[in-house]
Amino acid sequence: MTVLQEPVQAAVWQALNHYAYLDAVFLAERLYAEVRSEEALYLLATCYYRSGKPYKAYRLLKAHSCSTPQVRFLLAKCCVELS
Repeated sequence: MTVLQEPVQAAVWQALNHYAYLDAVFLAERLYAEVRSEEALYLLATCYYRSGKPYKAYRLLKAHSCSTPQVRFLLAKCCVELS
């Protein structure tokens, strides 16, 4: 985890918890562009999903083969919502 990553992740989670989805997506996209980690990918997909864009989250998660349980669960939630 880089020095940049931790405070930005905290800001994204705070924005999500306060329903500021546009801010959360903006920050998560910038974080993922810089870091490109599985954790940043999950955070960005979560932002897309919570902001009512499950298709964007689905496409993002399908394009990257991540095997963590939380990523697979989010992918499954997207599939259920899109079915």
